[in-house]
Amino acid sequence: MGALSLPERRLAAQGAAAWLCARAAAPVARAAAASFASPASAPVALALVMTGFLIPPAQYASYARLLDELGVRPVVIADGSTLREPVSLELGADRALAAVEREAARLGVPSSTPLVLVGHSRGGKGCAIAASRSARAVGAMVLLDPVDATPFEPGSALPALRATRAPALVLGSGVGSSDCAPPGANFAAFYAALAPGTPRLLGVLARAGHTQFLDDRPGLFLDVCSAGADSDRAVGDVARTAMAVWCTRHVPDVAERLRAPRGAGLPAQNEDCGGVVAGWRLPAGAVAAGAEVASTLQAVRFGTSVDWRAS
Repeated sequence: MGALSLPERRLAAQGAAAWLCARAAAPVARAAAASFASPASAPVALALVMTGFLIPPAQYASYARLLDELGVRPVVIADGSTLREPVSLELGADRALAAVEREAARLGVPSSTPLVLVGHSRGGKGCAIAASRSARAVGAMVLLDPVDATPFEPGSALPALRATRAPALVLGSGVGSSDCAPPGANFAAFYAALAPGTPRLLGVLARAGHTQFLDDRPGLFLDVCSAGADSDRAVGDVARTAMAVWCTRHVPDVAERLRAPRGAGLPAQNEDCGGVVAGWRLPAGAVAAGAEVASTLQAVRFGTSVDWRAS
């Protein structure tokens, strides 16, 4: 499930950088890819960020900026689906992986460099398919309130997810599940589908709604998903922080990069695209060798409560 396009006029009010991001990521009748990365240094991993249905890449700019700070080169993909002509997940995954490989070729990134998969809503389902079709090793998966059921695509991606065995972080919302993430096809189904022994972590935000993971939910032209009592900012803080800690734990070169002198504390985030992650910091202890992700996140004082489950 998802929502319709983001009005450019709202992002225009946030400044020139946000306007350019919106222009670059405008939905079109083909796959849309947007890169929010800086060319400062060679990446230690690549990331494919797959959007929710009809949600433009600009709504995930904060996640992309943060991945870039971690040394993970992000490519944010909207598969070009429309209400009348949805793109199949297999075709969407192949197009997305091809976009990542074009970026890798441009940067001279070797095939041994791992891939991080981040997906929201239907994008979580797309990530499961992409993981099963990727020629690169998948170092980590981050699934933001993933949805396995869509009216136009009844097939399940859960068997593909079970076969990947990639370390998976799953975040779920507790409000309005019947609207956009129905029981039996929501985050709980994804978490349960992971193969035994797969490194995994579940975080449930009981007072959050499905689209509160986005950078600018009020800017959606149409949002049919219920919102909860949590603030959008608090939900985003949980999601971005958990993503960063998960990548630090399961993509070794990320941790090594952060242990360098610069990694003693990440600098404030770039304020492009609305400044939604300005001032973000990696939690204390997150880069320690063998750091346990659940306990690290449980120690963080977020603006909301999160039920973390590691079993």
